[in-house]
Amino acid sequence: MTAPSTCTGGSTSTPTPATGASTRSPRRLAGAGRHRVRDPPTGGRSSGHGGLFAAEPNLATTRPHRWAQAAFAYDPAAFARALPALLAVRPSLRRGDAYRYDLVEVARAAADDRSRTLLPQINAAYQARDLTEFSRLADVWTGYIRALDDLAGTDRFHTVGPWLQRARQAAANPREAAQLEYEARKLITSWGDRDTDLHDYAYREWSGVLRDYYAPRWERLFDGLKTELRTGTTAPPVDWYAMADAWAKDRGEYRTRPVGDTHTEASRMLQRLSGDVYDLRLSLRPQGSVSGSAAVAASVTNTNLFAPMSGLTFDVAAPAGVQARPAGPEQGQIDPGATLERSWTLHRTGDLPDGTTQVTVQVTVGFDQAGRHVVRKAAAVLPVAADGRVQLSDLPFSYARNHDGIYPVARDTVTPATPEGDGKPIRLDGTAYSKGLGTNANADVRVELSRGCQRFTTVVGIDDAMNHAADGDVVVRVFGDGSCCTSPACCAAGSRPPERRRSGSTST
Repeated sequence: MTAPSTCTGGSTSTPTPATGASTRSPRRLAGAGRHRVRDPPTGGRSSGHGGLFAAEPNLATTRPHRWAQAAFAYDPAAFARALPALLAVRPSLRRGDAYRYDLVEVARAAADDRSRTLLPQINAAYQARDLTEFSRLADVWTGYIRALDDLAGTDRFHTVGPWLQRARQAAANPREAAQLEYEARKLITSWGDRDTDLHDYAYREWSGVLRDYYAPRWERLFDGLKTELRTGTTAPPVDWYAMADAWAKDRGEYRTRPVGDTHTEASRMLQRLSGDVYDLRLSLRPQGSVSGSAAVAASVTNTNLFAPMSGLTFDVAAPAGVQARPAGPEQGQIDPGATLERSWTLHRTGDLPDGTTQVTVQVTVGFDQAGRHVVRKAAAVLPVAADGRVQLSDLPFSYARNHDGIYPVARDTVTPATPEGDGKPIRLDGTAYSKGLGTNANADVRVELSRGCQRFTTVVGIDDAMNHAADGDVVVRVFGDGSCCTSPACCAAGSRPPERRRSGSTST
């Protein structure tokens, strides 16, 4: 929970590690990647982070099944270097099962990591009601699944045919063979009955399963949402368990031998990953108050882990009376997976309209990607310093209790309980705030004002890092002199923050 506030007054599955070879030695690549990928942290879950192509379709999903980890279990940018390294080995080293297995696993994991940045792009297009972009990105998504199916089909350990064949071979008669195949299919999809919480727990990104089970599920979701965007009629819910059970009962044959060349398909996957259209990650960190020591820093991350981002441009727009001056040299390119930071100091150069208590600074970043110039924008809000106007986060607390006593109230940042981590700026509905309080429910913050405040203004909301459809709602109440100043502000998950203004003398 975050609340920028001003008081004015008279007193102020985990991928298998790369064990293939570099151009000189199979051991060199293994040693370089082992500490990053082998036995990664699971965040207290029963498995690592995994990709999202096998997840039950939902635009807001963050894990392949309930028991998987939502956050990355390793540095995806560091891991991405393994794919081109494996592809660069001498042809004489590409013949063994171990090399093919590792190459499939590394290329598969690289595509899975892309799913974690691609799905938010799809969701953003849906939220913007942009049918054209949504349709394009949906095709990209299913294209990855089919490319994964082609890749997995080149290795005998990544095809579903042998799995089902072994199940049938364990039977004593045809009837038992059908039952065992049904159970084998069920084990890697729904796992159990309709009411279990283990659906997709043992998911397998295998050739056959990808093409005939995972791809149709996502196409079902996308088709419904496309119709919704065209007609305005809400897409009907999908019975995902019924789809899983239908595939489990199907008796379609799957090949038991690999088809195609692993190196060729992995090279195609690298080309797909390199030439994809990624979303630049732009975040702002405003600091201080205008007329005092104020600045805005922009962090830009190239989420393409396989190609640099070029043609980088910055434009900063501030209201009349405020000037943004760049600090540091410009740079026109960001390496794969790297982050570039640019900053500006803000200076008062003229009068602002009467009653101006804050200013909004907008940063526009342009970059070239896949043959087109793309623009991203972000905004930051900073208070305007004035005699008799103070920020709540600059005042001492007479009492503060946060997150039931687990974490302290954060001043001008989010709290350590936020997934993005301690010290990150407060962001509400895409806007960063330089001043405010970061809290978690349940929280109680009290400030003694000594009857020196005539007006209290605040914007309250659920920080963007936590504002997801699955999160609960939050109720905020402001008290002054022992009585509630306003009607309770109910911040529903996914909603925009309301402004709360209190006029009149208050002492607490």
